Amino acid sequence: SWPARARHAYCCMLSNPQNLDIGKLLENPEQSPFARALRSAHVTLVVPNTATSVYTRIWCVYEAYLSYEWEKPIFTAARRSFAVWKPVVGSIMLMLVGSSIALAVFRFGLFQFHEYYEFLLIGILTICIFGTMVLESVRFLRKVNIAGSFLCGLLIGYCYEAWMLDTSNGLFAVVPAGAALVLWPAGGIIFAFREADRLWTMEAEVEARCLRQGYTGRLQDARASDPLDRHRILTEIQGKRLEGSVEQAISVLISAGMSTHGLRQAAAHGVDVSGAGSWSLGLVGAVGLVF
Repeated sequence: SWPARARHAYCCMLSNPQNLDIGKLLENPEQSPFARALRSAHVTLVVPNTATSVYTRIWCVYEAYLSYEWEKPIFTAARRSFAVWKPVVGSIMLMLVGSSIALAVFRFGLFQFHEYYEFLLIGILTICIFGTMVLESVRFLRKVNIAGSFLCGLLIGYCYEAWMLDTSNGLFAVVPAGAALVLWPAGGIIFAFREADRLWTMEAEVEARCLRQGYTGRLQDARASDPLDRHRILTEIQGKRLEGSVEQAISVLISAGMSTHGLRQAAAHGVDVSGAGSWSLGLVGAVGLVF
């Protein structure tokens, strides 16, 4: 989540003496240490917590307000666990298992393959490819990725043996033999990448839930330790008639994982910006394979 080109981070909770009397520093919110640091920054990074939304606190709301007014992009800090690569490796191993089964069936004559079986496998695989790109259910997506990886493995083993035996096989009229030995392994890797996407999506949903927890969507409901701070901040925001705009900026951040001027404009025109702050490793792989 570390922003590109950033070398330093200003953490307000660590940079101010929170347990001392800092009222003088906060009398004018726009001249407070929070605001001065934010003015010189090029990115605002929001770190959620599992206890409650940071936007139930008035100073976090104020930082969102300043980020909006000064057109600073706001990002959600997302945890990237190395555990995400376990299902990726698992999918690749499943593809190897599928190819090993197909090779064993051929070598030992355990099953008589007919061309229409292979076309059936390709048909099912096509459904899996479509499913892994459009399904939103995390549970079903995992099943589709598992099936797709295994089917790619079966086709790898079959195509290898068929190529070695007879390149005039009817299957190669659809996908040339040489291309098949590249296409099916690449397809299996794309399904593995989609497993990484699935877990990243789950993590993003957790971060969004943390930002929603206790947040009503109204700045008026934000709390402060000092009621005077709350009054000053809300007076400043309402004086510029930006209360609705800041609420929208926070809403876009929760939905998309980031909040920028362009995303806020798109959301204002009715565009669904959910997940816009994330990118898909599987989609990148698929586009790379096509080109």
